[in-house]
Amino acid sequence: MDEPFQGVCPVLNTPFRDDGEVDHAGLANIVDYAIDKGCRSLSIFAMNSEPTKLTAREKLDTLDSFMAAAKGRAQTAIGVIEDSIRGAQEMARIAEDRGADALILFPPGRVPPQGERFARFLEAIAGEVSIPVMYQDAPRTTGVSVSTEFLIDLTRRIPNLTYAKVECPVPVRR
Repeated sequence: MDEPFQGVCPVLNTPFRDDGEVDHAGLANIVDYAIDKGCRSLSIFAMNSEPTKLTAREKLDTLDSFMAAAKGRAQTAIGVIEDSIRGAQEMARIAEDRGADALILFPPGRVPPQGERFARFLEAIAGEVSIPVMYQDAPRTTGVSVSTEFLIDLTRRIPNLTYAKVECPVPVRR
């Protein structure tokens, strides 16, 4: 990635057809729409993309469709949501090999590690790639809450951890 991510980087939903299959043409349309509306970076396989509901084959096919639709028109950030370190490392390498500009890392879902174990989990994944990595901090969804100090320490330990996506409660009531 030559330029840093700037502006809005929406996490795209994975569209499905009525028969339950991924709608690859629909995904290309969503990519086109986001780019036409001014988005210069796009993401897939974060929480609202439903990556945990896809088979391994569907995930790879969807990644390929997404990358083909965005190629040369928008930067791409690919979420890596896997419960095992090896599974996450494999997905990270695949995303980089297929041209992703960055990764978004999440804690594993079943029994999320805390503290040093969690730092080692992220290090093991980020160490597999040379592209920038973003940490998704979403404690209400993942069950993992990290402090600002922990994030700062992670950036010292993980050279390619250059972004954080911090989820927070709605700041005001309507």
